[in-house]
Amino acid sequence: MARKKKKAGTLVILLGVLLLMILLYCLVINKKEEEEVTEDAITLTTLESDKITEISYTTNGTTLTYKKSDDTWLDQSDTKAPVNQDYITNMLSNILNLSADKIVVEEAEDLDEYGLDKPTLVVTVTSDDNTKVELTIGDSLGVGSGYYAKLADKNTVYAVAEDIYSAFNHTQTEMLSIEEFPEITTTNITNISTTKDNNPIFKADYDQSAADAGEYYAWNISKPYKTIQKGNPTNFDSYFESYSSVSLNECVDYKGSDLSKYGLDKPSATIDLSYYTETTEDSANTTEGSGSTDTTSDASTTSTSDGEASTNDEKQEETTVRTDHKVKILVGDKNDDGEYYVQVKADGREYGEAVYTIATSAIDAMLDITPYDYVCNLVQLVDITSLDNLTVQANEKTYTLAVTPNPDKKTETKDEADDLKDSDSSDEDSEEVSDSLYYYNGNKVEEKEFKNLYQDLIGITTAGEIKKEVSDSTPVYEFDFTRNSDSLEELHVSYLPYDGVNFYRVSINGEENFLVEKAAVDKVIKELTEFKSK
Repeated sequence: MARKKKKAGTLVILLGVLLLMILLYCLVINKKEEEEVTEDAITLTTLESDKITEISYTTNGTTLTYKKSDDTWLDQSDTKAPVNQDYITNMLSNILNLSADKIVVEEAEDLDEYGLDKPTLVVTVTSDDNTKVELTIGDSLGVGSGYYAKLADKNTVYAVAEDIYSAFNHTQTEMLSIEEFPEITTTNITNISTTKDNNPIFKADYDQSAADAGEYYAWNISKPYKTIQKGNPTNFDSYFESYSSVSLNECVDYKGSDLSKYGLDKPSATIDLSYYTETTEDSANTTEGSGSTDTTSDASTTSTSDGEASTNDEKQEETTVRTDHKVKILVGDKNDDGEYYVQVKADGREYGEAVYTIATSAIDAMLDITPYDYVCNLVQLVDITSLDNLTVQANEKTYTLAVTPNPDKKTETKDEADDLKDSDSSDEDSEEVSDSLYYYNGNKVEEKEFKNLYQDLIGITTAGEIKKEVSDSTPVYEFDFTRNSDSLEELHVSYLPYDGVNFYRVSINGEENFLVEKAAVDKVIKELTEFKSK
């Protein structure tokens, strides 16, 4: 009997569970039917772009209004502000022919359920006949799936794409247009000067006249060193890549009205850059005909005495015009996102006081400079063609290397050289006469052997900067280079004690900045002292 009662109780429980599941199923079906009245795209707005005169939107309690003046959209709270016209265009493209993915509910009784009682965004578009279209956007349907939305005249709730919300999701600051950073070609930079906390950390200038004369090391570094150091052009080219693609992130204040808010009243760093641009212009020149006139030829040409034709039409000649520019970058504090505030000063910028944000990596690439990395590390860079003599003091002895013009070298005109080259009487076995004679300790030596030795002597390179003071200033070795032209600077190099093991200090014309490897210098000195010509 008890077993039958137990079975009856179990059946009652199962029946209750079944009824509950049926009820839940019905609720789900009804909800689905309520939210999916239709799956077809529904047109919400059909507006004409050229008829729209005003766009207004409210988000996070702030209302922004933009009106069209001629073909330009202006911020009505500040008509002088530079408005990002591309953002306005994007807004228009999303609102003009807006469609909904579906109707969620035709007559919503509780807008709070969709976030439409306190909307995320309200957009109002006004046409030139004062017709207004208002779109209210509420909660998100889910990540990447869109938003609930409604029009002003009824409580039908729609599902709209996320693009409409994204198009208007801009603060007033974000709506400010960014004046692009000047476009700079790295190879056209001629000067760089950087300071941190009002202290110069790096300054270099490009010597165009030296480059035109064939000088490879045309960069001169004047800071932080006391005397000018030659710069390595390859490393400069790599560094200047930092300036070829600068991207300003956001304009936070186009007026620059309170620079102290951004740390720009007292910039932490300043970068001054000089560069040039080149443009090609066409200039028209009229070429007059010469010789006898050929009446059978085209009217626009005349024939010359040698049978060539010359046109009277204007010929276009291209002329390259160089324009020099300067740009100054002022660096301030960082914002909460870790970006720097900067001002960019340059000729022709409409908003020269504007404050922008820029990625930390961009500024770090400009300011994190180790000057030594850009110095040409050749200690004794004296080309042999400019050498008169070299005197070396080593091991209490004096060694001399000298180069003199070869008196047996005949100076020929170009025509004479060409005639000699083409002459059948030239002796293929004859040796070419050298331009110069080479001497070691007053004795004439072979050119090849001399040049090999000299190449090793001027191949000594620096190994870093001096890190500690050493009181001993007694030279271990001394090199004095005398040049064959009064316009070329003489060079005095001394190698001085440092740690007694690994390095010498090197003094170049009296200034000590760098170290050289002791073993490398000792090896070259040994080669010099043991030199013997075959």
